[in-house]
Formats: sequence, structure tokens, C-alpha cells
Amino acid sequence: MDDTRKNLIRDMFLQRGADFHAIICRLPQNVVMLTGYQPILGNSFCIVTLLEGKEVEIRLAVPEDEVDLVPPGTAVEVKTYSEETMDYIGNTIQSVRETLAELLRSANINENAVIGYEGVYSPIASAYTQVGAPGPATLALYSQLFLGGYLRDVTPMLDELAAVKTEQEIEAIKRAESAAYLGFIAARESIAVGSSEVEVAAQTYAALLRAGYAEPGAKHVLPHVHVMAGKRAALVSRLQPDLERHYQRGRYGHGADGGRHQRLLGGTDAHVLRGYNQRRMASSARGMCAGARRSTAVYT
Repeated sequence: MDDTRKNLIRDMFLQRGADFHAIICRLPQNVVMLTGYQPILGNSFCIVTLLEGKEVEIRLAVPEDEVDLVPPGTAVEVKTYSEETMDYIGNTIQSVRETLAELLRSANINENAVIGYEGVYSPIASAYTQVGAPGPATLALYSQLFLGGYLRDVTPMLDELAAVKTEQEIEAIKRAESAAYLGFIAARESIAVGSSEVEVAAQTYAALLRAGYAEPGAKHVLPHVHVMAGKRAALVSRLQPDLERHYQRGRYGHGADGGRHQRLLGGTDAHVLRGYNQRRMASSARGMCAGARRSTAVYT
């Protein structure tokens, strides 16, 4: 973890008093912000503690299939768990219980500790088609594991941490924007009278993948492309490209920049989302994204 963020975390812990012992996170964007490790399935848990008021310590509980994604030196302790074996089929909450309990004992979390958790009110920056996210079952698990400890929603604290970008994150954002720019150029070049939304979307998506994986350090590129033409572009978050819809001259598309209408070069109408990186996922080059939308989330 970057020293800048370590210092911020240390100050935040100390401001909350001696009884504030830990933060536990499950949201992918918070885990990657704190560790540089991007969870794929959203079923990884990160425990942050402050050792003797000085050193920030990270402990991770991760699915067995993802342990190789954790950068060396990220955590003082990494434990794995599995939801499915040849003899057992369970779920995240059931399977991670003992693993989390071991990490909490290792971190010396006592019964009366104040523990910060995620309130979850923001969109999830996903790395897969669907991801796990903290819900009532996760909160119930925390309550059981902390044995009467005091749970506090520290979402504002996590938002404050995310608002201060480290040098590494700033470089990752720049790389994401470079890839997004090339995707936007590909979209413009593929738009022509008679071409379909699907054809433009396909060219844009391919360009984003090529540009993303060409960036140094990129290991998991997940572009999201919305291409819409005509009036229906106003509902961009609900619609997908249509093979039967073609571009026509002189009509307007609905822009992604706060609702302004725009006409593209040559009089051809289209709505093309400007590529942009997901705010928190930029904590790692592995989280490089060009374009973002809400993901399918499974709340547990």
C-alpha cells in the first residue's frame, strides 16, 4: 500500500479512538483501493488494523482460485477458502466463516472492539459478469464473528480515502484514459450512414480490448460500450445496441456528458459513450476499464 494512503488510514484510526480496532471490506473497489488486488468474484474480504497505533496491517480472505492474483507483500496474512469441493457445496457466507474467524483472532480483535464496515450505497465496480456484494447475510456474519462488538458504517471514511489518489493510481487512470481515447476514435471511424449500432459497438469494443491489454501491467481489461442512435439514446442505461437500427443523416443523439445533445461529424447521428475509467477500480492497472456501468450484483 502506498505510504500516502497508509498515513491517511493511520490518522483516521487514531481520530476514532482506541476502541476503533478494524475495518472489514468486501466491495471490490474498496479491496483494490486498500491492497492493489482486484477481486474477480467480489467474494474476497479485507481486514485493516493498526498495530500499536503505528503500522497499518492488511489481512485477506480470498477464494482459493484467486490467491495468485494477490500481489506479493500486499498483506501480512492471506488465507484461502473454497465454496465447493468434491465433498461439499456451500456459499460464500458459510464457507468464509472460519477463515475470517482465524484472521480476526490473528489480528487480536477482542469482543468489545468497534469495527467499521461498508454501508454500500454506491454502484459496484465489477470485474466479472456478476459479483458478490455485502448484504444482510454479510452483516449478520460480522455480528456473529465479532461476538457483541460494535459495528459502525464507515462508508464516508472509505469515500474519503478513495478521493485521495496515489501516484500509482493516477498513472493507472492515465493509462485507462489512453485506452478509452483509442476506443472513442474507433467508434467515430466506424460510424457511417447505413452502419448498425451493433457494428459500431463491436469495432469500439475490439479497439478497447486491444488498447487496454497493450498498456503496461494490464491483466484484466473489461470494457463496457454503449452505442445508441436516435431518440432512444435518452434511455442509454436501459438499452443495448440494435442490429436493425442504422445511422441516418442530420439527426441527434443523446450525449453522455450530462444530457447535452450532440451531432457527430459528417451529419451522422449517434450516441457514443466517452470511455472513462471506474473511479475506484483505477487503484490498479489490473482494474483498468474504459467505460463503466452498473453490474449485476448478488447481495449476501
